Amino acid sequence: MVAAAPGVGKSAFALNYAIKAKLKTLYISPDSDMMMLTQRILAQGWNIDTQVAEELIEAEEPDAMDYIAETAKLIWFDFQAGPRLQDIRDNIEAYATVWGEYPELIIIDNLKDIQNDGSEYERFNESIDFLHQSARATSAHIMVLHHVVGHYEDGLTPVPLTGLVQKPGKSVRLVLTLHKVQPGIMGVRVVKSNNSRSSGDASYGVDIGFLPERMWFSG
Repeated sequence: MVAAAPGVGKSAFALNYAIKAKLKTLYISPDSDMMMLTQRILAQGWNIDTQVAEELIEAEEPDAMDYIAETAKLIWFDFQAGPRLQDIRDNIEAYATVWGEYPELIIIDNLKDIQNDGSEYERFNESIDFLHQSARATSAHIMVLHHVVGHYEDGLTPVPLTGLVQKPGKSVRLVLTLHKVQPGIMGVRVVKSNNSRSSGDASYGVDIGFLPERMWFSG
């Protein structure tokens, strides 16, 4: 799970990971549209501003289109608004049918956008249980993006494990929280890890370079 306030860079962090790791990815994105993600892909790959990337895409610049098409072979996007758990299951199976294997990475952007019945607490925990079972069934790394409670929504304060909305981290093996340290620097804190060092109070982690206008990360 990767959690942060709006605008800190959760989606950018996830997309950057998928591209740099070169993993076969299913990206469930009810929170973003196709233009936003394709311009981020182009900006990250070509080290250009997202505004310039958007202009190249709108102009259908041939090299830009080729780059995006090549990246699309690695990342399968679904932009359905408000998917239910069955929709996510269908997407996973559709990916396997088309490519002959399950994705190596499944990104859910964001947990709150999954539509199922019950209270918010019940919905979040049902979704996490479903994703946990899906990880076991497919051997995929599943990364789910999530929001934080009001006290941390300024994006500037390191977020502890208790700062996650409804605290759905019990079945999650690794929880990272993100915040803005200063312009150009993102703080990444390891607040839970089943296999390595972590600190629930957000005192353990690393600061990395991040230029959102170029989708550039130092690591």
